[in-house]
Amino acid sequence: MSKPFTRSYPSHYEVKRLLHGLLQDGDQLRIARCMGASTSTVSRRFNPNDELQTGIGEMLREMCGISDANQKLFRTVRAYIEANFDSWESPIIGSDLATLVVTADKEGDDVIQTWAAGKSVHEQLEQVTEAMAALRAFMKALQQSEQAREARQ
Repeated sequence: MSKPFTRSYPSHYEVKRLLHGLLQDGDQLRIARCMGASTSTVSRRFNPNDELQTGIGEMLREMCGISDANQKLFRTVRAYIEANFDSWESPIIGSDLATLVVTADKEGDDVIQTWAAGKSVHEQLEQVTEAMAALRAFMKALQQSEQAREARQ
């Protein structure tokens, strides 16, 4: 007998609402070009009020199922996905570490304020996501700074 499913994943609406809120002018066109899709398809995939599902939501749902079924497989697929993400991320060239750490601090404070104000879970998760992105940018710039320092020695 199999164990009951215990993990949860964000709904397509939550994923699309997050994406829709963060997209900037021109993003959908660049995404469409990369995907080989029309901008209207991308717009629908990221519109919380459209029923077309987004691939990101599907991926999260699949990863949730994989994590429940087989943790070794989950860790392997996660590492594969993260390796791809790392290869696509642009280097943070010339970034001021002080500015990046101040941004990370501000985003962390926003998380606390959103939680303390009793905002919706969705709003809290948006703030957490932004804080994590700011911390990742700081971490990457810090690593690049150390690599540059070691290369000079």
